Amino acid sequence: MNTNSFKIAGLAVLMSLFFTSTNTYAQAFRKGAFLISISEGGVNAHYNTNNKSIVADDINPETPTSSHDYLSGIRDPLIIEYGITNRIGIGLAAGGDIWKIDPKKYGINAPGEKINILTKEFTFDLSYHFYVKRRIDWTIYGSIGGFSVLFNESFNGEEQNYYADGHILRTGSLIRYYVFKRWAVLGMVSLYDSKAAPKEGRAKIEENNLPHDYATRIKGWAFEFGISFRIGKYAWDKPELSFEEE
Repeated sequence: MNTNSFKIAGLAVLMSLFFTSTNTYAQAFRKGAFLISISEGGVNAHYNTNNKSIVADDINPETPTSSHDYLSGIRDPLIIEYGITNRIGIGLAAGGDIWKIDPKKYGINAPGEKINILTKEFTFDLSYHFYVKRRIDWTIYGSIGGFSVLFNESFNGEEQNYYADGHILRTGSLIRYYVFKRWAVLGMVSLYDSKAAPKEGRAKIEENNLPHDYATRIKGWAFEFGISFRIGKYAWDKPELSFEEE
């Protein structure tokens, strides 16, 4: 992981410790709240492939056994969350990243061409809302779930399919600012590590026709911006209660 990623993670931890000790009221988020968020952003990561075939490619010695590159991509997830306490939420997230890759990373000889690779993830999330005011909701979260990498390209009239699945771990921080009572703008940053490998046997033949078994590992960070909508009642819905406006 690069130095900037560690700086971002360290800053998030320090800010969470400070605001946890100074915050009193849970307003923008509380037990029973239901949040729906969509965002879009970018990813920067170490994109690694590893040829797991037992027999090396004697016919084409240029076929790489492994590759390591630091690349950028685009990201587009959907997040839902439910408050089980005034501080803790559980949720699900689904999304995908798009990368432009040199096909040689997967043993495909196509000089000068790039292929679009899609990664997909579906995770279970646990969130802690450490700083919550009338309009601000600042959260740290952790995620674990399924991960897959796939592409379907044609070279010289021949289709090349690749599919690998595995798991992903993610941790990050998300802040929402409520412009209206139920609508908020959000920004988030996260660190993640994901691994995927082709299936064995018949499933491999149907989903992956590459001559070699390439495992994929992507490890890096993501930044996103978007909007959020909440469902549920909050403290300021009751006229007899009054809190300080942020």
